[in-house]
Amino acid sequence: MTLSCDSDTMSVVLWLIFVSFICTQFPSQSQNVYIGYDQLYRSAIIAYEQEHWFECSSLMNRAIKARRAYWDNVIECRSECSVVHPLLDIAPENVLDPIYVYRASQRSKCIEDCKSSKFGGQLETTYNDELENAFNSLVPYDYLQICAYKVKCIFFYFQYIVDYV
Repeated sequence: MTLSCDSDTMSVVLWLIFVSFICTQFPSQSQNVYIGYDQLYRSAIIAYEQEHWFECSSLMNRAIKARRAYWDNVIECRSECSVVHPLLDIAPENVLDPIYVYRASQRSKCIEDCKSSKFGGQLETTYNDELENAFNSLVPYDYLQICAYKVKCIFFYFQYIVDYV
């Protein structure tokens, strides 16, 4: 038994094989995309100022979750690397000891590699004192509460119109 293909069918098959090969060589952009909580927070503030309540609520909620996930992952990386590269056996007065400097640099590299693997190689969120103070003062929760309230009011308003019209 032999299979026969005309030239058009064979061209299509070869084209599909070529496209699938190219797709496997270049992963899609959606893989390992990390959007920083700082970007989400700023976008939520813009949505709040433009009175886009649902968008504000959604973005602020994502910013809060992303910040928690970010710091949880950073803490996990620091913990893992402190086990792998301990500094406990070196006296504090020997911080300029070459062994201490070497171990500290190894721990630092370990932490950077760990964060890079957890955040998909994206640029790390730069520390912003004003942003961290806002989160520590629970300001995002205030925005979230206001935006969620506005979404609820709009929903009930439209529900009222639908029910009584």
